[in-house]
Amino acid sequence: MSKKNKSNILLKILEGFINLVIFISILQILFEDIAIIKGFDPKLKIILMFIGFGIDLIFTIEFIARSILSTKNRGFIAYFFYQYGWIDFLCSIPLLIMNSLPSFILFLTTKTLYKSTVGFIKIIRIIRAIRITRILRILRVLKILKNLQNANSKMAQNHLSQILVIFIFTLLISLIGYSFISDFSVNKMIEKQVQTYQLVFLGYNQIINDFHVNSKYDELHNFLSKIKSSFLVDPKVLSVEMINLPSQFKLQDNLLYKIDNFDHIINNFSNYQLDIGFFRLIFSTQYFENLKTSVELLIFISIILGSILFIFIYLRSFVTRISDIIYIIFKGIKHKDYFLMVKIPENYKDEEIFEFAKFYNDIYLPAKRKQYQKTEQTSKISIDDLMNMDL
Repeated sequence: MSKKNKSNILLKILEGFINLVIFISILQILFEDIAIIKGFDPKLKIILMFIGFGIDLIFTIEFIARSILSTKNRGFIAYFFYQYGWIDFLCSIPLLIMNSLPSFILFLTTKTLYKSTVGFIKIIRIIRAIRITRILRILRVLKILKNLQNANSKMAQNHLSQILVIFIFTLLISLIGYSFISDFSVNKMIEKQVQTYQLVFLGYNQIINDFHVNSKYDELHNFLSKIKSSFLVDPKVLSVEMINLPSQFKLQDNLLYKIDNFDHIINNFSNYQLDIGFFRLIFSTQYFENLKTSVELLIFISIILGSILFIFIYLRSFVTRISDIIYIIFKGIKHKDYFLMVKIPENYKDEEIFEFAKFYNDIYLPAKRKQYQKTEQTSKISIDDLMNMDL
C-alpha cells in the first residue's frame, strides 16, 4: 500500500471519528439540559461534564490542526470564511476556555460542580451565554452532508449549508435575545418571587408582633397551624423555620414545614434562603431555571428537527428540481452519445429552469441526435446551427 493510500485511509478514519464526536456532542447537550430539568444524580452530571470537556478539547485540537494545514494549502482565510472554519472556532476554543475547562478545574480542585445561586448574577449570565453558544455545535453536522444520498451535487451541498446556517442563527439570535431580556431572566423572576414572599411574611410578622405586645403567647400555635396549609399550596417552598422568636413564645419545634424529599432537592436543585423577620424560608429556584432551560431545549430540538427536515425533504426537492436538471443538461452538452431527456413535472413546468429544460428536450436533443446520426463521429453543434433551425 502506497504512502498516499495510507494517508487517505487515515484521513477517512479521522473524519469518521469527528463525525461520531459531533453526534455525541449533540446527545451530550440534550442530556445536560434534561439533567438540569429532572435533577439527575450528581454522578451523571459529573460524567456529562467530563464528556463535554473531552468534546471541546477534541474540537479545539481539530480546529488548530485544520488551521495549520490550511496555511500550507489554500490558506487560512479561505478555510475560516469559506469552509466554515468559523464554526469550528466557535465550537471549540471559546467553549473550552470559558465553559468546560473552568468546570473541569473547579471539579478537580473542589470536587464540586458549578451550582447557580442568585448571588452570582454575573456568573449566571456568562454561563447562560456560553450554554447558548454550545448549540452552535450542531452546525458541524453540515460537514457530513457530502455522505448523504441526495447531496452529491456541490451546488446542493453549498445551497443547503447556507440555508441551514441562516436557519440556525435565526433561532440562536432569538434565543440570545430572549436570555438577555431582563423580564425573562431567572434573576428577575426570583426577585419577583422574593418580593411576593416578603409581602406575605411581613404580614405574618406583624401578627406575631401583635401577639408579643399583647402577651397573647398561647395564640401563636393556632396561628402557625392556620398558615402552615399555605406552604403546601406552593410547591416551591422547601422549608419554613421560626427564628429569633422572643423567649416568651414556647414552641416544641421551630421547624414549621419541610418537604418530604428536602435533602434530594437541596443537593440536586438550585435553591434560595430568605430570612424575613421571625421566618427563615428556603424555596426552590429550580422552577425558574427549568423555564429557561426548557426554552433552550425547545430551541435546540427545533434546530435538530429543522435541520433533519431541510436535509431529507428540502434537499431532495432541490436536487430533483434544480441540480439534477442542470446535471442532465450539462452531461448532454458535454457527451455526444448522451440523450437522456429531462423529466418535467406538470405542476412546475412554468418555472424558468423547466422552460430551459423544455428547450433542451425539444430543440437541442433532436438537433444533436440528427447531427450524431449523420456523422457518427464526435461533433459539436454550433450556435449558428440552433439559430438557423425552423422552430
